[in-house]
Amino acid sequence: MNKYSVAEDCGRFFEIGFNIGILTYIRQHESQFQHHLTDLYRHDLREMHFPEMVKNSFRRHKFTIDEQKRKIARQWFLFFLQKGFLG
Repeated sequence: MNKYSVAEDCGRFFEIGFNIGILTYIRQHESQFQHHLTDLYRHDLREMHFPEMVKNSFRRHKFTIDEQKRKIARQWFLFFLQKGFLG
C-alpha cells in the first residue's frame, strides 16, 4: 500500500495546475508553435474535478478534522493548483 503525505498531494495539485497552465498557453498561442498538441490531454482535463480530488486526498489521509479545517485545507489545495497554473 502506498503511503502519501499531504505535502505530496499539495505537489500533485501544483503539478496539475502547472500542466494546465502550459497547455492553456500553448492553446492560446497556437499560431506561434508548430506542434501536434491541440487535443493533447483535453479529455483528461475535462475528467478532472477539483472537489473530487480534494475528497480523495481527505480519504487517503483519513482526515478527521472539523469542517472549518477542511475548508482551510481545500483553500490550500486550490492555492497550490493556482500557483502551479501561474507558474
